[in-house]
Amino acid sequence: MFLAAASPASAAPCSNPDLMPSTSNVSKIRSAVRCLLNRERTLRAITELKPKRTLMKAAQKHGDSMVRRRFFGHVAPSGSTPQRRIRASGYVGDYLGENLAWGSGVNATPRQTVVNWMKSSGHRRNILDPEFRYGGIGVAVGEPQGGPGATYATTFGGRP
Repeated sequence: MFLAAASPASAAPCSNPDLMPSTSNVSKIRSAVRCLLNRERTLRAITELKPKRTLMKAAQKHGDSMVRRRFFGHVAPSGSTPQRRIRASGYVGDYLGENLAWGSGVNATPRQTVVNWMKSSGHRRNILDPEFRYGGIGVAVGEPQGGPGATYATTFGGRP
């Protein structure tokens, strides 16, 4: 059960939520997404996701692969699954999850990506799951169909 959300005005604003992703600002985009995800959690009295290098590595690799190989999905054409990719990155926890998104124009911004995830029950469940303690955010510039935009992968992990 989740606690009622606090007033959005009580949460600190996130930097760069409407920044358009480019190869020169991926770290700012990643930080904005992390802030927005943690804001959703904090508003509901859920512990913030801590960054974890292994989870970021798995997320970034999958995002880059989706753009480069022009596919979109949790299962890659090679058959790799989120669990396999996360474990291959070196993460040792057993409780794992993944959110994916892609978009162009305003739909490529961190804010709209998180808004869209929060509108989707499965994505929202991952974001607000208190068992997830760690997160890794991958941002690949470009769409899986080859157009301009951004592709996002967020991996989640429980206690290792």
